[in-house]
Amino acid sequence: MSNEFEIAKEKLYATFSKYTFKSTIEGCPCCVADSDKSTLHIKQLRELEGEDISRYAFKAMTTWGDLSDYKHYLPRIFELTAKRKLFVDTFVTLGKLEYGIWTQWDKREQESIFDFLSAWWKYDINNARGFDKELLIELHKYLKDLNSMINSWNVDIQSQ
Repeated sequence: MSNEFEIAKEKLYATFSKYTFKSTIEGCPCCVADSDKSTLHIKQLRELEGEDISRYAFKAMTTWGDLSDYKHYLPRIFELTAKRKLFVDTFVTLGKLEYGIWTQWDKREQESIFDFLSAWWKYDINNARGFDKELLIELHKYLKDLNSMINSWNVDIQSQ
């Protein structure tokens, strides 16, 4: 990953580090089994893999945990999503921001998320194997500057 991405990722972890790990996260008993809950507790946050956290990422705040729980796991969820290692669609992962009314969060949290999303876009658009239309659509909802997003694309078109 690029240096800008790594810096933004570390800022995300630092910003949300105030949301501490809880040994128990409440979940709908019909939707979240004890075995689901245990996967979040077997490793440290940065060691959780996609298979460990994907179910939580999908159910966060709706049927499993509250906003504080989500904010604890947000950096890892976003990191794994950006690295394409989370088994949840990007629109679901980013949609949790709207569900959690992120525009009312602390300004530092909002800035950290914005910086991460911007760095994610710049890295992805210049390093992915193909163009990800879904990522463009979903990130544009938060970055809100299509010109800047397109200008981040290092395209080298050579005439023949």
